[in-house]
Amino acid sequence: MRHLKVCWLIPCLTLGCFGDGDARIPGELLGTFTAEAVTQENGCGPQPFDAADNPVFEIQLSEDAPKLYWITSSSAPTTGTLAEDGSFSFETVSRHTPAEGCVIDRGDAFIGAFADGDMHSGALDGVLTYSYALAEQSDCSALIGEVGGVSELPCSISYSVSATTQE
Repeated sequence: MRHLKVCWLIPCLTLGCFGDGDARIPGELLGTFTAEAVTQENGCGPQPFDAADNPVFEIQLSEDAPKLYWITSSSAPTTGTLAEDGSFSFETVSRHTPAEGCVIDRGDAFIGAFADGDMHSGALDGVLTYSYALAEQSDCSALIGEVGGVSELPCSISYSVSATTQE
């Protein structure tokens, strides 16, 4: 299994270590989670824009109801929604320029739930989806069908994700 430390909701940034008492963590810290993702559907082709197959990554989650925060060491927290039943979701959109004249809008969405609906359970499952689309007046034809590019645009990749808190 290929092990990468990537930030899924803040596009592909390398993670470092989290510090105790980090001032960037809003609300109550629920824990640092190790997440394992398994590719479920890939309409973009092999490793589009360097997206990994079956990655392993770390995140921190904190809660300030009804908000849930997805936190990495390299970015500001991403705010999501937390329902009373323990389900939650996050969505972000970012813009990337993988080649001159080529601008891609990438949407990241994570829909998940804590084990037994309990945010203190130390476990969660969900579905992570990356959606790639061509930005207006952009030409990415050089990347379509190429290694590190995509087979077509728009396209999406989805992963099933299981995560548990680190001991």
